[in-house]
Formats: sequence, structure tokens, C-alpha cells
Amino acid sequence: MNAIVTKSSANEWRLQTAVLVLADVQKPYEPNVDPAFHAAVENCQLALSFARRAGIPVAFVRRQYPWLTTCQPWLAGFMPSRSEMVFERSHHSCYASDAFAQMADVAGALAFAGFFSESTAVATTMDALRRGGRVTFLRDASWSDTYSSPSPDEIHRAATTVISTIGEICTTDAWISAMRLEQR
Repeated sequence: MNAIVTKSSANEWRLQTAVLVLADVQKPYEPNVDPAFHAAVENCQLALSFARRAGIPVAFVRRQYPWLTTCQPWLAGFMPSRSEMVFERSHHSCYASDAFAQMADVAGALAFAGFFSESTAVATTMDALRRGGRVTFLRDASWSDTYSSPSPDEIHRAATTVISTIGEICTTDAWISAMRLEQR
């Protein structure tokens, strides 16, 4: 069984089956001079590499904009394999894809990484909670954009704070360690 660590209401740790969700790992967000963007990409690659080696299900989710006739290409190193899931959504939450919602309802627990934590991660975590699911947010494998002020780092901290009230926060290394323990 693949698992992530989550806290129950009694603040005891327990394990749940997990799917690694990679949101919006697409080329339009390159090149980016923000060092936090590059760190998030590296940690997304680390989580993806581990999930593939460990047999953890992977779901790629990307936003389809109505004014674009095709989806933007994946970042280098993030091309989904034939055995991995790909979902397209029309709104912030990954649950805007009916197929994603069905998959997530069955999985129960998600490990979230990718871009736009201020919108996609927050909305997805809220929808998961509403539907009885759980999200572990890989804070160092996620990145927030900004359109003016505050800075991307401030927005990311705020998104992480919001998510911590309804989901779990974890680093990529801690998530990998928890998954390795479960596989023993």
C-alpha cells in the first residue's frame, strides 16, 4: 500500500493510500527568474522520480483555457508516462475535472505539488475536504505566482497557512521518508 502521513482529529499520525498530484507543470511558466520557482521544479522532479520508482500513482492536472486551442507542453522531465493519469480542468480546483474528482474520491488521499498554490492548491484542498478526502501539500514542491504585490514568497506563505488549517503540510523529503516507511 502506498501511503502518506496525515493527522487525525486526535492529532495521532495515520497512513492513507496516496496519489501524487502534479498541477500545472507546463512550459508557459518558464523561463522564470524566481529562485523559488526553480527549487519547486527540482522538488517536483524529486517527488515524481520517487513516485515512479515506488509505484505510487501519479496524476498530472493542467488547466485548459478556452482561448487556447491546445494545452501548453509539459516542462522538461514532466512528460506523463502511458501508465500515469492526465486530467484537464477549466477552473482553479483540480476537482473541476469530473474524471479527477472520481479518481480522488476513490483514492481518498492526495499529495499535492506543482504551481499556483495560491489558487490551485488552496481550491483543491478545500474541495477535497468538502468531499471527505485529504491533501498533503508538499510546500517545497509548490510555487505561487504574483501579479504585482505582495511577492510570490509572501503569497506562498499565505497559501501554506490557509492549507495548514484544512490539510497537511509536508516537505518533499518528509513525504518520501513517510512513503518509504510504509513500503517496508
